[in-house]
Amino acid sequence: MQAAEALACGEWQRVDENQEWARMSALECLRELKSPRLAALLADALQGSLPHLRQYAQRLREQDGGTAEVG
Repeated sequence: MQAAEALACGEWQRVDENQEWARMSALECLRELKSPRLAALLADALQGSLPHLRQYAQRLREQDGGTAEVG
């Protein structure tokens, strides 16, 4: 689990032209792992400028019934 979390967080930090999609994958991975890091990255996504990522983060939060609360 720790290795998967580390990889997902590494993808979050990577800068490339597909960053938005890599970040969506990272969020999904952390959600599946029930990672405590998910809430902080959801907050980042919801405040960010990438529109698809913001929408995806909002959907994840709604799907989890608020269990991935931000803040």
